[in-house]
Amino acid sequence: MLLTPGPLSDLATPKSVSDLTDLLGQTMVDVSRGKIDPKRENALGVLATAWLKSVQLAEEQKQNHLRIEVGSLQNANAFQVYAGA
Repeated sequence: MLLTPGPLSDLATPKSVSDLTDLLGQTMVDVSRGKIDPKRENALGVLATAWLKSVQLAEEQKQNHLRIEVGSLQNANAFQVYAGA
């Protein structure tokens, strides 16, 4: 069975979780209407899971970086208070 690109070739790259939600919702509708092969939808689901995990890891990395910066600032302020006393 030869699959053609179909409607997926015109989809924009998701830039946010909301975009990905819209993409997955549309592809579910397209599968139910027979516009997209269920195997392709399954592949999109796997890719979406990986994409969401990478977004989550990036967010955790940002939060850890901010915690380190805040901790450094708090230590610097504590030293200034101690040194000035």
